[in-house]
Amino acid sequence: MRSFYRPLAVIGVAIAALGSFAFVPFGKVPVGKTIVVKMIDKSPTEFTFEPLLVTASPGDVVQFIQTSATPHNVEFKETPAGADLGEAKSGAYMVAPNQKYEIQIDARFKSGSYRFVCVPHETLGMKGSLTIVSGK
Repeated sequence: MRSFYRPLAVIGVAIAALGSFAFVPFGKVPVGKTIVVKMIDKSPTEFTFEPLLVTASPGDVVQFIQTSATPHNVEFKETPAGADLGEAKSGAYMVAPNQKYEIQIDARFKSGSYRFVCVPHETLGMKGSLTIVSGK
């Protein structure tokens, strides 16, 4: 009888040990912190991202939040070699307060500096920079 229970105990310990690990599907990045970047109208001719300089790590989410009814968007103009942002390269225009354009820093993003702009207000200085650093 005793030999029957021993394998069950070993299986129970193995299952308990596995339960203490977080499994992440291949190609997925665990979610880190959320970084908020506001799109602000300072005046009828002055627009900005706040903050202008953002630093993120893999797994973080960068959330661009519209604060007015003036149309704003986010487009990455410069990216490091090897980065392939695909559809995340340019977000839709937002025209209502609290609309969001959210991107997760995942395998599309390589370490380095990314320059982003609001296309209609780029010439008025609505520009920012996202730096991706590996590790937390």
